[in-house]
Amino acid sequence: MARKGSWLLYNRIPLIGDWLRQRKVTSLSEDKSARATAVLAEAFSLSDDQEVRTIAYESLVARSDQPSVDAICSCWASLRSPELARLIVERGWVATRPIGVRVMTALNNGRTDIASMIPADGVQTLLNACGDKDEVISQHARKTVFSLQNQEAIDYLCQKWIESRSGFLDHVVEHAKYIAKQPLDIHVLSSLRTGMYTELLEAGRDVVPILIAACSDPSEEVAKAAANTLRRLKNPDARDAVCALAISVDDEMAKRVAIEANYAPTDEQDRALFFFLTEQWERYENLDFDRQFLQTVYETASSALKVKITDRLRRSGRTDFLQIISGGDYRSRVGAMTPTESDLVVQMLKRNAEWQKLWALAFELPFFSSTKVVKILVEAGWKPSKPDDVELLNKLITIVTAELPETVDEILPHMPLAALRAKARVTGRVADVAFSPTRPWIAIAGRRQVVVWDFQAGEPQESFRGFKRTIGNIVFTEDNALACSEGMQEGRESILHCWLKGNRFQVKHNDMITSLCPVGGSRMLITRYDQHAVLWDAETNNTLKERGLSFWPRASRASANGEQVLLLHEGVALVDLPDITLRAESKGRIGRGVSRCAAFAPDEDCQIVGNFNGDVFVTNRNGENIAARPRKFTACDGQAQGIEVLGDEGIVVTAGAGGRVDFISWENETLIGSVTNTGQRLTSLRVSPGGDFMALGDSDSTMSFWDLRLMQVPMMFSVPFSRARPLHLAAVQALTETHKLPEKVRRAVDFMACILRHRFRYDIEVAEIQSIRVGEFDIEIG
Repeated sequence: MARKGSWLLYNRIPLIGDWLRQRKVTSLSEDKSARATAVLAEAFSLSDDQEVRTIAYESLVARSDQPSVDAICSCWASLRSPELARLIVERGWVATRPIGVRVMTALNNGRTDIASMIPADGVQTLLNACGDKDEVISQHARKTVFSLQNQEAIDYLCQKWIESRSGFLDHVVEHAKYIAKQPLDIHVLSSLRTGMYTELLEAGRDVVPILIAACSDPSEEVAKAAANTLRRLKNPDARDAVCALAISVDDEMAKRVAIEANYAPTDEQDRALFFFLTEQWERYENLDFDRQFLQTVYETASSALKVKITDRLRRSGRTDFLQIISGGDYRSRVGAMTPTESDLVVQMLKRNAEWQKLWALAFELPFFSSTKVVKILVEAGWKPSKPDDVELLNKLITIVTAELPETVDEILPHMPLAALRAKARVTGRVADVAFSPTRPWIAIAGRRQVVVWDFQAGEPQESFRGFKRTIGNIVFTEDNALACSEGMQEGRESILHCWLKGNRFQVKHNDMITSLCPVGGSRMLITRYDQHAVLWDAETNNTLKERGLSFWPRASRASANGEQVLLLHEGVALVDLPDITLRAESKGRIGRGVSRCAAFAPDEDCQIVGNFNGDVFVTNRNGENIAARPRKFTACDGQAQGIEVLGDEGIVVTAGAGGRVDFISWENETLIGSVTNTGQRLTSLRVSPGGDFMALGDSDSTMSFWDLRLMQVPMMFSVPFSRARPLHLAAVQALTETHKLPEKVRRAVDFMACILRHRFRYDIEVAEIQSIRVGEFDIEIG
């Protein structure tokens, strides 16, 4: 190695030191490697032995290969030896690498032509050289820095200018007219600093945020050029971007520039929004005189943009602008308004004494906003022009001038889940019941008679007799066909009776029918004791599919879409329709009890199964296996007698033989509340197809009819009255008729009832709403 033993060049051992130094330098001079050259250059610079220096010099002068030149130049750059500097100048040497040494040797030799061609990684060396202690080098560096030829080097220098904001670099960029090509922000700023920004006038939207920021640049020249450029943009996209910044982030500079330059978005809806938010009222009125553009924008706007619009609206003080958030008639969008928006509408109408419009809003806004409106009208002493309206307002004034709940939390604890409306004593044994999907009828199957009871009229609608055996199951199909199964005849036959469109007919089956399950239209799935399932159509009286099973189902339950049916035996099995294909099955029982009743969960991805021992489990399907979740969903008081799901509310209803009916939130599996059936033993639970009514059967030959629509009432205290339907009026009326409420809550319910009656006073649907006649009735079943 050339450096091995290089210490001998500086050996000071008496007598032999001179000999050792000269021997070593002579040896190195014979070595033509770059490493040897580097050691010789160092000895030439540092040795105080003249003989060593002479031999080293003669060897260095004789070397002309580029690796050796690079080694000599690197040694000079490191030691900055004047002797080496002169040698390099004499020989005209310029290093090729590393880049820093090349820059320095070019400057040392006055080769600014070479220095000006350096790449980006040599610029820092050049900038450092501008302050070099060697005046020759620094002069050449300061000259070179104004004549860079490599674009990447120019990009780098401009980047350094932005980072440092050096006065020297600012001077260089300005006078050398350096414009970076990338990145974009440096390109824009360097263009502005050099005054060469004509191309920016044609640029697209990407330059706009940079120009906006540059208006606050520490360089006064850059800031002025940026503002000047923004006002002269020619590209429509760039102009749109200025307007967008003015309205999206409320940028004051963008707003000022856009207004001064007379910019406006190309899209009409955006243009209307821009004129509105920048308070250019005349231009807005000319464009969006009917507020349609801004209404459309507002409906799909983000919450932040809606806040800006409502703030400008409030600042304007103009009630005609309220159409933007409330609709053309000040009411059509009330159902979608937030409490803040509702409050703004009310306050602005109050400020401008728009009493008639406020009165109309009382029937659209949420409960608490509506009561506030009535109080405002009381304070104003205003009365409507129509006598009926005057009478209604007086009723509402009586209510709101008394104490009312201040929050919905004061109301909710007093809201019942269901109202007991009627009881029926049944003469004879009740085998099964079924609700009609279209009429206020419930079919009751007795031992050898079927009675269709009109629970709205409180009287029988029709009675079917002549059965030879006990009735087992009874159902209504979706299109209102009534079917029931009669027990086994001689030869183990079972008969299915059907009534459809005034016609009655019979279908014989080979064994006892264990369940009837409506699956949409006029179809139903029939299961038998002989382990068969039959898909049958009542409309055509045809068997669509029949399939054997490995068990006999005791009961069945269809999914909401009728595409799957859960079959209950000791465990459960899931079949797909219309092929009655076994999709999955439990391995034995669900929990420790025999499956007795079931329902599909609200999302229908799992099932809810009630057992003979009262346990209720949620099951999940994993491939072909159905298994219960480890934790029980709930437990009934006694045998599970029925499970229903109120889909719209996401509530699971369970009933136990002990008489307690639980209402459980599916979302968080918490008990919402319970009602209790009075009687000896609850035997059945049925809910009407729409989830409005519930019938409970009891072993003491009684039935109770419940109104479930009361669950809708608490929700109506939180949503706008504009979302109400005639159903909600019926629910409120049922609540006031059946429950004694605290006075404050009673007044709140009365207020709601007045509002809803007024809303639906001309609605023909109100007369058609199904209800349960209140009272106690006798139903004879032979």
